[in-house]
Amino acid sequence: MTALSGCQNVADILEEVNNLTTSVNEFANGQPISSKSAPMSSGTSASITQSLNRAVPNRGAAPLFNDAKPAIANYIGLIACGASSGRLQRYSAPGTQSGNLALPHGNMEHHTGGCLRILRVNNIRKLAANALSFDVYYMSPQSEEVVRRTHRAIKQPDGEWLFNFYGW
Repeated sequence: MTALSGCQNVADILEEVNNLTTSVNEFANGQPISSKSAPMSSGTSASITQSLNRAVPNRGAAPLFNDAKPAIANYIGLIACGASSGRLQRYSAPGTQSGNLALPHGNMEHHTGGCLRILRVNNIRKLAANALSFDVYYMSPQSEEVVRRTHRAIKQPDGEWLFNFYGW
């Protein structure tokens, strides 16, 4: 199991190097770099899927949570990889002001870069017929520091899930 874990770390590093090389080549060819966030590693992607599949919503929240899962996966993936506030703003509910500040990276003293992993998603609560809140535990793969953030998702009239709170 340790060997597999070691191989996975090497695979993640090689994937990040490949993504970085692609960005350098695009820049050298005059193409704009589309994002300031780190490219998502396979380890981060797998941790999101596992955490969402293991999550147990509180009573009454399961239908909302299951409907929102794809949007939640995308949103917490962007946060895990340090997306800019401007990029996250696209996922903010109308009327939200600075709702996507304080990325978890800023509370980690020893994280050296790249995407965070999702340790777990829990405390999933129904707030209204179209809203839920949930906690996400972000973990640095290098330092194993963990930071919890609470998110709120609101289903819009058109069916899209947007987020209006990002906090402790």
